[in-house]
Amino acid sequence: MKKLLLILFVFISLNVFGQIKVKENSFRKIDGFVMLDKYEHTDMNNAPMALIKISTENINAEQRRKFTFKGNLATFFDVHFEPGEIYLYVSAAAATFIEIIHDDYGKTEFTLPYDLCDFCGYEMVIVRPNADYDNMPQINYLVINADQDNAAIYIDGNYVGDKEASRSFEIGSKHTWKIDCKLYHSESGEVTITSGDAIEISKTLRPAYGYINVTTNPEMNAVVFIDNERVGTTPYKSDKMPSGTYSVRIVKEMYDAVENTFIIEDGMTTLAEMNLSADFMKLTVKADPDSDIYIDSEYKGKGEWNGEVLFGTHYLEARKENHKPAVMKVELDKNSTNEFVLENPRPITGHIDINTSPMKADIYLDGKHYGTTPKVISNIIIGVHKLKLEKDGYVALEKDIVVEEGEMLSLNEKLLEDVKQQPAKQKDDKVKSVDGKTESVNFLTLNAAYSVAPQISFGFTYGQVKKIGWFVSAMTGTSFEGFNVNGRSYEAAALTGETASSRLSITGGVALRLGNSPVYLKAGAGYGMRVRACETIHGDYVEYTPDTYKGLEMTAGLQFNLKKITLGVDAVTTNFKYLELKLGVGINWN
Repeated sequence: MKKLLLILFVFISLNVFGQIKVKENSFRKIDGFVMLDKYEHTDMNNAPMALIKISTENINAEQRRKFTFKGNLATFFDVHFEPGEIYLYVSAAAATFIEIIHDDYGKTEFTLPYDLCDFCGYEMVIVRPNADYDNMPQINYLVINADQDNAAIYIDGNYVGDKEASRSFEIGSKHTWKIDCKLYHSESGEVTITSGDAIEISKTLRPAYGYINVTTNPEMNAVVFIDNERVGTTPYKSDKMPSGTYSVRIVKEMYDAVENTFIIEDGMTTLAEMNLSADFMKLTVKADPDSDIYIDSEYKGKGEWNGEVLFGTHYLEARKENHKPAVMKVELDKNSTNEFVLENPRPITGHIDINTSPMKADIYLDGKHYGTTPKVISNIIIGVHKLKLEKDGYVALEKDIVVEEGEMLSLNEKLLEDVKQQPAKQKDDKVKSVDGKTESVNFLTLNAAYSVAPQISFGFTYGQVKKIGWFVSAMTGTSFEGFNVNGRSYEAAALTGETASSRLSITGGVALRLGNSPVYLKAGAGYGMRVRACETIHGDYVEYTPDTYKGLEMTAGLQFNLKKITLGVDAVTTNFKYLELKLGVGINWN
């Protein structure tokens, strides 16, 4: 009986300890293997280790975690249980054999066929030959997960889905897998399909992107180009950009362009600080107060202008109507003077030869007395002039004349006798009105003006007149953004597309009653502006100079005092570039 029990114990022991073994010829070196984290895998003696990737046959994932490993006293082991495999790190130089132990399936000893090299990779297969195959499935699932929604998953080179995918394969088969995702590093590997639970591979992808922040000194709102593509203005903060080397170029009006190369690293923000070098100087140009100042044929202002001008050759001009412009060529650099005074424009003139019948008539040209006829008047500025000839006992003659450059205009006028009895001139300045009243007339109108720009404005006119009087007028639009624009160029600003138009007109002048009629002629001047403003992405406004007019405001029109009602119509211009029609209605009183 004891002999039978001994035989049975030996049989059971041999059966248990013979249940696992290393599959024949399965141990081999992995060609092209690279241990990326090799400096994390050294043994207790700081000696390099090697990696043995162990796959199993007929052993599920739960049973696979019951394996332990031993070796000689100089060999250290580090065990990691990965999906479908066991990663066994061993002391490369010291290892000669591996004792493989399993709580349920016994143990076996495997002698290494050759020395292991430092940080190299190997693979082998452990099998359980005595497993019951009848009830075991012959396929299992490979499940791959990524942490990014747009990650593309490939198995054996074939696309199988985004973010997550699963496929079933025959147990024991080997497959490659890969995860690709824009702006992230790819992950890949090889896996052997084993029995048991589904083999799951989950990866947190490593960023392959960074950011770049571009600033400029001393100015902002410089245009930023990255690899010759315009991306915005400074200060600029990029979205995610693939890691790598980029060319950054900065362009800003009045400054030299600057270009540098920057490297964007994984998960990092690169600070690109660009220093701008000024390509301009501050310039003051002075001229006659009535002259218009132009720089390179571009209108700048009247009388005096201060601003910034690029280095180089420029033409400064003082212009006045019916005058030859004063032109100055200048070469501007860092050493140039910053102030220039222009000569006065020279008048373009002609001449007038005036005679009358009878002679000794008083000559008035544009209201200025030039003596009596006959007379030659030289150096009269060309253009249209108002000529008036007066002589006691004769009807005054008034006409427009045109003086041409270098020409003599000859006039021989006959004056007609005034047969009407003229009342003696009153010594006081009161003029009787048509209803016999001598009081001056006060008037107040509310005005509305329209321009095809388009522009609408509102305001008032107030004045006082007998035969000759005065008036003042003020007009404004309904939008006031143009009164608070910043000094930036609209060309360099980032705009929303929204615009606003602001209007201001302040004028004053004279009113002249035409005879004893209720009709009055008005003419005046003052200051006017129409500003077209563009909204920036920062919520402020910049001036749109091609559609902005500022400077001399001139007005002319007619007024009708009908009993107590006053009607007015005027034409208004700013620098003769902007024109609007103004209508007014109001009251008048003595």
